Amino acid sequence: MDRAYAPVRWHGQWGGRDPLQAFMPVPVPQAGPWIILTRATIYPTKIRSFLGAVPAVADELLNQPALINSVGVGEAPLIYQATLSLWSSLPDIKAFAYGSDTPHNHVIRRTRQEHWYREELFARFLPLASYGTWDGTNPLSHDIPK
Repeated sequence: MDRAYAPVRWHGQWGGRDPLQAFMPVPVPQAGPWIILTRATIYPTKIRSFLGAVPAVADELLNQPALINSVGVGEAPLIYQATLSLWSSLPDIKAFAYGSDTPHNHVIRRTRQEHWYREELFARFLPLASYGTWDGTNPLSHDIPK
């Protein structure tokens, strides 16, 4: 197997280009698990607003029953932000991200209204294989081949 994931859906750019343009999206599977990747370059003048919105979204995220695990990363020092999360259900991902009265949905609206991002990428992947551990266990060991 060449890779451990297949892109299903994505939009945006990373470093000024579409990093997944060489891939053909695979059909949307009926069941999970799912890998979600988000990446944004935040305008320096918007970092305070962005960071102020993080706690409510993080609290909401950690209370999602379909969330398997997640990690957020900031670099340079705070301008580049990324998250990687594993989920068991696409409907639950959509409810978290786009539910009508959720902290995440409020942040999505604010990012558009206040123009927080110079660049953004949002991608959904289907895991094809799972290797190694995350926090001491393989979180996908029961869901996909090793």
